Amino acid sequence: RVKLKGPPVRHGEVMYIGPAAFAGGETVVGVKLDEKRSTSDCDGMYKNERFFRCQPGHGIYQALEEVELVPPELADEDVRLLPMSEAPDADTFDLEEELNQLIGLKEVKESI
Repeated sequence: RVKLKGPPVRHGEVMYIGPAAFAGGETVVGVKLDEKRSTSDCDGMYKNERFFRCQPGHGIYQALEEVELVPPELADEDVRLLPMSEAPDADTFDLEEELNQLIGLKEVKESI
């Protein structure tokens, strides 16, 4: 969970952190907002770059310094109850094996 420095102050979930051509290669934070923005239809795509998907008006990209992490103890109750797991080890992670464990449409798996 993050809080965007305002005004207005907004809250959301981080969907992307990394460089973007639209920011001159600088690091941006892509956020799926809790509440729809009335001034934008951003759905994770901005200036022909897409780093995540969300409902139109709920996406925004901000500079790293414009985003604050919400400490878990201050997050909403439903967020605090979500199970957290460690990121997989990059050296031992096997994408093919993970895809084999997915349950779903074959076409979707193949597109990933």
